[in-house]
Amino acid sequence: MEPVYVILNALLDSGRFTRKLILLGLSGTFSYIFGSIVATLGMGLVVDYLGWGATFIVLILSAVFAIIFTLMSRERSLEFEKSNFLRKNIKLLTKYLFFESQGIPDKVDIVSRLKTYGYSISGVETDDGYKALVRAFQLHFRQKNYDGIMDAETAAILYALLEKYFPGK
Repeated sequence: MEPVYVILNALLDSGRFTRKLILLGLSGTFSYIFGSIVATLGMGLVVDYLGWGATFIVLILSAVFAIIFTLMSRERSLEFEKSNFLRKNIKLLTKYLFFESQGIPDKVDIVSRLKTYGYSISGVETDDGYKALVRAFQLHFRQKNYDGIMDAETAAILYALLEKYFPGK
C-alpha cells in the first residue's frame, strides 16, 4: 500500500507531477510484486528441503519482518507528512518557535504594532480592555482557546498575519 500512497501523493501535490516520487512508487510496486513471486517460490523450496515444521517457523519470521517493515515505512510516511506541513507553514512555525524561546511580547509592543498598522485601539490601557482585545482576536483566529491571555501561539498568529497583510512595516 505504501507505493500506491507515494504515487497518489505525488499526483495530488498541487497539480505538479513529481517524476522522482512517481518512479519511487512504481519501483516499490514492482518490488512488491516481484518479492511476492519470489517468496512463494522460496516457500515451496523450504517445504521440499526442510519440511513443514521449518516452513512454519520461516512463515512466522517472514510475518515478523513484514510487520517491522510496515512500521518503518509508516514512520517514513509520517516524516514525509510532517516535512510537507513544515514546508507549507514555515513562516507561522518560525514565529511560533521564536515566541516559545524568547517569551511573549509585552502589551505595549503588541498595542504599538497594531496602532502602526492602522488599527484604532481604545480602552486597552486597562488590563480588562487589553484582555478583551486579545479575547476578540483569539475568538476570531483560534476558537479552541479564547481566554484573553496572550500566549505564544496567539502572538505568532498575530505577527504572521501582520507580516502577511502589511509586509515591510
